[in-house]
Amino acid sequence: LVAEDSFWRGFKIRNPHVLVAVIPNGIGVHDKRPTSAEIRSYRESIGIPSSCRATVGTLGRLVDERKPAHLIKAFEEIARAAGEEVHFVMGGAGPSLRQLEALADQAGLNARIHFSGLVMQPNLLFALCDLYVSVNVGPVTGIAGLEAAAFGLPVIALQASDDYPDGATDWIWS
Repeated sequence: LVAEDSFWRGFKIRNPHVLVAVIPNGIGVHDKRPTSAEIRSYRESIGIPSSCRATVGTLGRLVDERKPAHLIKAFEEIARAAGEEVHFVMGGAGPSLRQLEALADQAGLNARIHFSGLVMQPNLLFALCDLYVSVNVGPVTGIAGLEAAAFGLPVIALQASDDYPDGATDWIWS
């Protein structure tokens, strides 16, 4: 299963003859930390100024099912509370990219939300961030969120399932 949510729970009920199981993803935890020069180079390549006080990031497929527009709204709230010295990085690629760029522009954050595109070295993005925001679908969290936590970043998740009752036992709280 991709996620354990109302669709897949219903699928299991409607199709009892089909063997369906949730198999949690494994994560790759890398010991190699990027050097300060590598972090500085990555920061410059995605346009985050060296003067920014804090960076909040996320990484994932930019598809509507993952509800990435919620991340823009969360970043907007963080920006309102934290001031102009906080920047945001959204790593990943997908068909929702243009819509997300438009939402960032409408929120007045186009100079502070940096879309880095496909990220082949997540440790660079993690090393740049002070906080990581993940997306949970029910109790299931994304691999990148788990990797960010394993990297040592503080992580919080937005809940993508409207019918999910409580995140108290989530791996990453939502």
